Amino acid sequence: MMMWLGGFLGLFILAVLVVFCWLMREIGQTPTAEELKIYEGLPYFRNGEFQSPEKIILDLDHVRNGPMKWTTFLSRSKYAPEELLPQIKLNRESFFGKPEDFALYWLGHSTMLMEIAGYRVMIDPVLENAGPLPFVVPRYQASPLSQDELPTIDYVVITHNHYDHLERKTIQSLKGSRFIVPLGLGTTLKGWGIDGERIIELGGEIVAKRVSYVLQLKQLFTIRGAA
Repeated sequence: MMMWLGGFLGLFILAVLVVFCWLMREIGQTPTAEELKIYEGLPYFRNGEFQSPEKIILDLDHVRNGPMKWTTFLSRSKYAPEELLPQIKLNRESFFGKPEDFALYWLGHSTMLMEIAGYRVMIDPVLENAGPLPFVVPRYQASPLSQDELPTIDYVVITHNHYDHLERKTIQSLKGSRFIVPLGLGTTLKGWGIDGERIIELGGEIVAKRVSYVLQLKQLFTIRGAA
């Protein structure tokens, strides 16, 4: 009996360690002490954190889907579609040749692929799972474009670090692109294997030849954790 309990406890501890390591990989690294020193000169960075210029009140008891609980992320929303939505499947051949002057492909939630001024730009790419674990916040249906069928992407724009806007596996499949991200997010991408030379961290504006990217300050919690 004791041997059985000891074996079960060992397996349980091993499972916890595996889940912990998985979560740490999905969460990503945080800015280094050297990077934090640079941020300290910014007017909206205080006490080791980026701060909103206006007070934000978070009331989890009064949100659209009802009181926020941890089970919210494991259950299907009552607003979820009852059947699969119509979609056009895309592959690499759908993007043959030079990008259009303007074209927009919606791939679900905040994920979009945009062709503009001869560039292909992907915004908040999440093509698989919008959570730190496979069974947390699954997609309602598969993306119309898979990671294996992605065309060459010139720029990837990340608006913030919530799981439904930033997914490790999709980011790693785009490692040949250039990334435009908010300040503080570059460390996470570098921890996932993205070359630092390909990352542009912004709190303002960048002009890429014919396209101008402007990062506008918004009020949004950007904590990335296990839940």
